Amino acid sequence: MKKVSDEITSDSSNDDERPNSGMEFIEDSYDTPTYEFGEEDYEVLLRIVQAEAGSEDEKGKMLTGGDVKSVIALLEGLRVDAIGLNCGLGPEQMMSFLDEIVKYSSLPIIMKPNAGLPSIVNGETVYDLTPDEFAAAEKLPVEIVLDNIRSLNNVGSFFRTADAFACARVHLCGITATPPNREIHKTALGAELTVEWRQWSSTVECVKALKEEGVRVLAIEQVEGAEMAGEWRAERGIRYGLVFGNEVFGVDQAAVDLCDGAIEIPQAGTKHSLNVAVSGGVILWDAFRQLR
Repeated sequence: MKKVSDEITSDSSNDDERPNSGMEFIEDSYDTPTYEFGEEDYEVLLRIVQAEAGSEDEKGKMLTGGDVKSVIALLEGLRVDAIGLNCGLGPEQMMSFLDEIVKYSSLPIIMKPNAGLPSIVNGETVYDLTPDEFAAAEKLPVEIVLDNIRSLNNVGSFFRTADAFACARVHLCGITATPPNREIHKTALGAELTVEWRQWSSTVECVKALKEEGVRVLAIEQVEGAEMAGEWRAERGIRYGLVFGNEVFGVDQAAVDLCDGAIEIPQAGTKHSLNVAVSGGVILWDAFRQLR
């Protein structure tokens, strides 16, 4: 595969209409649609916020008493952009509800578990899961390969994203900095303590080792024959290695030549590039959506 340019790209789309559930429609000076809420509307919104912000117990009940299916129906009826499953339970307990959410919802799902089940000890909230135990929870079969990433902030962002999507491991290749590092920690918010990582002298060495383990390695790069993000289909039962390149030069051509394929993020703008950590969020979310 021959590289087309140095950075990867993206596009975006906007939703079209907003629901009108009997609320008065107002046009402001910018022709932006707004709504005037009555007392009953605010009561509905309060219940929505409680349902969305509430966490489920081990029986699958939200703070409002509704189950997963009823809350999804309520939120999707209001055309929310994503459904969040936040706190209340540890990663293992929370994962048991993910299949049910995926079954009933086609929206993006955001999961942020607690470090175990909280309890009150001497008047303080205590979590029963250590960082090592949290890191050992079920992982997405995706390994992140960072090819000579020069920015410490970008490295920290990848750790934080890897933690959010429960990626199996981060590989730090070439000049890519490694923890412990103050700047990495500042951006990662401690995720470098919960995500397994390994250092390599070169990206080529890392890619070769992953392929020997049976990992399907894909370069996130503009190359000839690359699949477009959004069209790429991940296969269950396959371990993936996703290679993200240097901020200036992209993925090294020698590494690209070893990869099993490539994914490109399409765009419609003029810069023809994305920040590498932003591209990581786009691609890793797509992998998470398909493999969970």
